[in-house]
Amino acid sequence: MRRVNRLLRLSTSALLASCAALIFSAQGAFAATVDDSALNAEITAAQNFAAYAVVGSAQGDCSQSDLNALTSAISSAQSVADDTTASQATVDAAVTALTNAIQTFEATGVNLVPNPGFETGALDPWTTQNNATVEPDNAHAGTYAVNLGGPASGVQQTITGLAPNTTYTLTAWVKTAGDVVYLGAENFAGAGSQVNTTTTAAGYTQLKVSFTTDSTSTSVYIFLWKNDNTGPAYADDFSLRDAPPYSTQKYNGQDIGFNTQDPYFESSTQLNQLYDQVAATGTKWVRATLFWDLMEPTKGKIDWTQADMIFNAIKAHGFKYDMVIRSAPSWAANGADTSNHNYAPTDSTSYGEFCYQVAKRYLNRGVTIVFELGNEENTQFFNEPAVDPVAYTKDMLIPGSTGIGQAAKELGVPKPTVLVGGFAPVDPQNTPGSVSPLDFLQAIYDNGGKGYFDSIAYHPYTYVSAPDSTNWTFTELQSLVNLMDSEGDTNRKVYATEVGWATGTGTGEISEADQATYTGEEFDEWFSLPYAGPMIWYELVDNSSNDNTNRENTFGLMYNTNPWTPKPAYNIFESKVAPVDVTALNSAITSAKSIAQHAVVGTGYGDYAQTNLDELNAAITTAQAAETAPTADQAVIDTAVTTLNNAVTSFQSTAVQDHTPPTIEITSPTNKRYLDDQTLTIRYRVNDNLSGVNNALMVAKLDGRSVKSGDTILLYTLPLGAHTMRVTAVDNAGNKATQTVSFTTTTNMASIQQLVQTFQQTHAIDNGGIANGLEKKLSHDDLNSFVNEVQAQSGKHIQETAAAVLIRDAQSLRTS
Repeated sequence: MRRVNRLLRLSTSALLASCAALIFSAQGAFAATVDDSALNAEITAAQNFAAYAVVGSAQGDCSQSDLNALTSAISSAQSVADDTTASQATVDAAVTALTNAIQTFEATGVNLVPNPGFETGALDPWTTQNNATVEPDNAHAGTYAVNLGGPASGVQQTITGLAPNTTYTLTAWVKTAGDVVYLGAENFAGAGSQVNTTTTAAGYTQLKVSFTTDSTSTSVYIFLWKNDNTGPAYADDFSLRDAPPYSTQKYNGQDIGFNTQDPYFESSTQLNQLYDQVAATGTKWVRATLFWDLMEPTKGKIDWTQADMIFNAIKAHGFKYDMVIRSAPSWAANGADTSNHNYAPTDSTSYGEFCYQVAKRYLNRGVTIVFELGNEENTQFFNEPAVDPVAYTKDMLIPGSTGIGQAAKELGVPKPTVLVGGFAPVDPQNTPGSVSPLDFLQAIYDNGGKGYFDSIAYHPYTYVSAPDSTNWTFTELQSLVNLMDSEGDTNRKVYATEVGWATGTGTGEISEADQATYTGEEFDEWFSLPYAGPMIWYELVDNSSNDNTNRENTFGLMYNTNPWTPKPAYNIFESKVAPVDVTALNSAITSAKSIAQHAVVGTGYGDYAQTNLDELNAAITTAQAAETAPTADQAVIDTAVTTLNNAVTSFQSTAVQDHTPPTIEITSPTNKRYLDDQTLTIRYRVNDNLSGVNNALMVAKLDGRSVKSGDTILLYTLPLGAHTMRVTAVDNAGNKATQTVSFTTTTNMASIQQLVQTFQQTHAIDNGGIANGLEKKLSHDDLNSFVNEVQAQSGKHIQETAAAVLIRDAQSLRTS
């Protein structure tokens, strides 16, 4: 595409800004309003591209249809930007959509179709069989379009100058009044090579086919054709470009995986070899089947050997597990011969019990598990003896989901996701004995199945065609989603639990080149759906390569050679996967959840405001969304870790703080003189209304000796003179306070007399006559005689400790 120096490329920075806005600001703050700055920046970038684009067929020019597509994307994005009620998720989705539109526009190369939009007013160099004409009405873009006329009419031309071994994409915009219109390419890889696609759409729809030239081909014959004459059919804006029909966008490996083709039948060595190869692709999902008939051939006796081997290998590789539970044993299928492992159960109670036992064994063991109940239950092949949506609902879905839920409840874990088994995209008119997915799901709802499943699994096979939203497979899927929405099951992610193409020359097989192209297209097609959940590929390795008689053997992206070798599609698959490590993000989410769960809303110390807690929970939700965001790469995941950790730090800083130390009140002793014949009771109170007192750190001391409130002190045990009472307290926030009271002890004659009486009562003086004599000496103020008598009786009729107190106090009075 022609470049202009003034063109400022903003989409990359805008995308990064979008990711940052998605996961909050780097400082951990939370915007109360929607941030549309990234969207506005991307709109500006797109408008610059549109303003400087040149429509034409020269090198670097674009087609009118490509410019129209970009302009339409700008208009859609502007509508979101102008919508004051749009949520952040809607704005972020608009950023992603417009970024993809810019990338698609940039990738458009030279249009190799001469006169692609018939703006010359004539067909040349197109030719027509019968009566196709150029008309100045019904144009998709510009003024002119071709009317195919009819019946058995169309336009065609041969394009030369193609490069060998190169993939090209042919597109055209078509509308028809009922006729089937074919867009195709021929002879691009030798005579007879052909691809085509069709539409019956009444409004303009873009048809698209891709092909790859062989080592000698340098031309292609392109055509647009209708057979009938139900009404007019118009076409406009053809394009042929030497670019694959898929973008360079990579998709999050956390949402991608592989069917591992019934690993129940594999050895541990084979299984780990397969899972090692899955891990090498950077994907994280595996889908494996547990065969009930093989695990419980005799009722009540479950053999866990193989199931444990599968689970342990999945856990060791860090995979997520889509666990399919199907294939009833004979005793639970009316005694039928179930050796083909494809019978539906008729014993609902036993199926529910088996699901309960499986869930009870494997939940809460460190592996994300989704339970898929059945497989392609709308076809007879996996559900003999006959397809029966009523029986499926009552014998599998309801009891299976109930058993799984009961196991989760007993284990104390959230109930895991339960899926309706993957629907095969089959039309009963073409597949006898089948039921269409839409009719089957309607029957589930009609028979009480609502509430027993979280979403559906779907197999978006398009068989030998390229993936395209106009294909019946995808229109049927949209009908399923519409039905779920109408039943109140809104915003459900659909799991694509099988998708792929078989290679070869047999019925239902395509070339390896087409498999590679369709693989790239499938990523873009699936993850463009607003309800797209994980995409689980079918499959990694062929069962039997180069088998042109049974297409079930050649769906692999690798040949089953020894060692396995990749087909071209493997390299395309790998190029579309962004391996991401979410270990740190999961750890951050777990930590943040714990903090949120234990946070207390209130006004007390350490409490939080409800608004701050709501913001943290919103941050957690956004981080969880980032983990499986379809286009998230490692940079997005790493940013999510940082911003969530910042959000936690910011949240914790909003907790009610305590900077005030405790209050201490000492009520006894007080700052005064005490006679030493008295008894002192220690009294103090410590209070902290915010964080509370840390009792383990509280210290109270009297003259350095530990005391506590309520202790009684005989003051004669203290020395006469000054004393200090000190209480130190710390609250739970670490604030410290100290309170001190000083007092003195003294004596007088009356106090000494009281001590003599006290000692007599406590038998520290054991002779009443001596006690009376001492009191008489004190009443005559005869301290000398008093002291002499006490000294004489010390250790005899007066205990030495009591004598020492009496002598101390008397001498104190003699010297005062």
